[in-house]
Amino acid sequence: MSAPYSKPITDAALAEQDAKVIALKRADLSFAEIAARLGISKASAHRAFHRALQRIVEPEVLAYRAEQLARIALEREEAMDIMGGRHIVVSNGHIVSEIIGRNDEGDPIYGDPLTDPGPTLAAIDRLIKLDDQEAKLLGMYAETRVNLSGGVRYEVVGIDASDLS
Repeated sequence: MSAPYSKPITDAALAEQDAKVIALKRADLSFAEIAARLGISKASAHRAFHRALQRIVEPEVLAYRAEQLARIALEREEAMDIMGGRHIVVSNGHIVSEIIGRNDEGDPIYGDPLTDPGPTLAAIDRLIKLDDQEAKLLGMYAETRVNLSGGVRYEVVGIDASDLS
């Protein structure tokens, strides 16, 4: 039972709210800012956003999705460039190299600089997040429903059916 002060929301009102949320999200507002502007809760703004993304029919949603997919593609390119680069270890402003020996005076002889796996690992992590964002935008995590129909048959074992009447 709904509270006495609440009124039922129609599909048209939901669609209108969803469109407003998408428009505000395209303007880079946070869900908290959208909620304050529309007079709804942050959770409602979040639900409206994802509900609108699942509908796929509104031009605003299609435009938002295209913008976000283009941004993800650019970020993916940057991450791939970082992964393919050579990153060296720097400590206190100096390149850290492997010591491969010592000269006659006992001073170290340095070899190649040590490579830093940190930027590559961070780029891999970013790619995983970008893949997740893209999958959400494309509805790949959408709920799937399975409808099963059929009868149920009960079998009572050890009891004579005539005794039940």
